[in-house]
Amino acid sequence: MNKYILVTKEMTWQDAQEYCRQTYGDLATVDNKDDLNQLVDLADGVGIWIGLHDFNRKSMDLYPNSWRWSTQTRSQTGYMNFASGQPNYNGARQECVKMNRHGTWDDAACSEQFKFVCFSGPSSAKTYHHVSQTLSWESAKSYCRTHYTDLAKIENQAENQQVFSIATTYAWIGLSRVPWTWSDGSNGSFRHWLVNEPNNKEYRQFCTLIVDGAIADTYCQSQKQFICMGVCLSSAGLNKYILVTKEMTLQDAQEYCRQTYGDLATVDNMDDLNQLVDLAGDVITWIGLHDFNRESMDLYPNSWRWSTQTRSQTGYMNFASGEPDYKGGREECVMMRPDGTWDDMG
Repeated sequence: MNKYILVTKEMTWQDAQEYCRQTYGDLATVDNKDDLNQLVDLADGVGIWIGLHDFNRKSMDLYPNSWRWSTQTRSQTGYMNFASGQPNYNGARQECVKMNRHGTWDDAACSEQFKFVCFSGPSSAKTYHHVSQTLSWESAKSYCRTHYTDLAKIENQAENQQVFSIATTYAWIGLSRVPWTWSDGSNGSFRHWLVNEPNNKEYRQFCTLIVDGAIADTYCQSQKQFICMGVCLSSAGLNKYILVTKEMTLQDAQEYCRQTYGDLATVDNMDDLNQLVDLAGDVITWIGLHDFNRESMDLYPNSWRWSTQTRSQTGYMNFASGEPDYKGGREECVMMRPDGTWDDMG
């Protein structure tokens, strides 16, 4: 169960996010109806910020709510060609992309029906095919996958011109996105929107609050009370530790920490270690130490180093007896046991 903390001081959404990250963990994530009920009880009738947001509406691949091609492969170029003022997520319903009569792109409701363009062949040598049948975006994608490769993927201006030359009117292409993502980077899909929400008034409602027992979008600059979640501890060196319960590889955990907080945990002394042991409980957790001389700290190119890429101020290590052992020649990362000692791991 998430630990929720109500903060009654009113702030903008961004200031509330910064406060929660510095003090507790992050703005509240809501994973199910039980979570929602806890927040509603805490709020006691007051509209409160939570961690759901929809920034980055014009980005490609970078965030959970970014635009992505239907091939589910990352764009090699990041090329996009939206018309001026687009995408605007009109009415909070436009999650797919069509090419317009000028060869630029607009976002549109995926349920609308348009002609569409498919492609066949490898990504490096695509052949585009215009289909005059009008279908929803999902149905168009299914058609393209049955008869060709997928809906049109466009990686540069030359490819855009090819598609434009055969699409004589509005036509679906393969770009879409899943709106709204949580501040802590989790991918929970639970939503319980208030009636007629979200609506993205004036095309600039990027943040959400709990109101009347449900979720609504609103302007991020509004001043609201808010709810934080999680636990963090301060060390004498002002480290802030946050336990992330989602299981990942070390590399993915490092990337997540760098994107969301700062980096994987650095441990400089016994006080730091005790904080981590208390926070982790009986869970085996990744920390930021990795191997690249196996039992030295910072002295050689392959010495152990903290993932922050800064030198340890103390040279402190706390490997268990017989560790690190580089077992199998593949153990290059470090995990902490429940007793606070360290093992190298693959």
